[in-house]
Amino acid sequence: MKIRIKHTALIFFLLFCIPVMNSCQSDDVVQIFTGKKWQLTYITGKDNNDIYDFWNGDATAKKASLAYVNKDNNFTVSFTGTATNNIIKGNMTGNVLNTSFSGTWLANGETGKFSSIITNSGDETDSLAVNFLKGLNSATSYKGDINNLYLYYKSGNRTLRMTFHTAN
Repeated sequence: MKIRIKHTALIFFLLFCIPVMNSCQSDDVVQIFTGKKWQLTYITGKDNNDIYDFWNGDATAKKASLAYVNKDNNFTVSFTGTATNNIIKGNMTGNVLNTSFSGTWLANGETGKFSSIITNSGDETDSLAVNFLKGLNSATSYKGDINNLYLYYKSGNRTLRMTFHTAN
């Protein structure tokens, strides 16, 4: 009888501790964001992997935009910054197609919140390039690890996800 009570108490203790330990986890924001260059892979809806149609069905314009994504130094962003209490803020720089940009950013490793402000950029005419800059400027949250980064932003009544990989 005592053995059964001890096992039952141990099981309840472990079941209680698992959610508590998981809720205390936070991202290592320095490792995720800094020390690398992120390159856009594509922009999708929040919960799917279908490339969002910024081209309104124009297959030629879509093909041209997506070809630009695969070129070195296009659609890239690099973050620098310092963290205090798992909140990191600093500067960002990057390239789109015809322009480079700079700005500031902030990420919270506890809540997944993200914000950035582009303070210096040129004009872009490509639909994907315009939305890349818009996404960076209006991002509200992130998910990721040292190899993949997802920034989420609102566009009208939709939430979109910018998917990044580490650039070589």
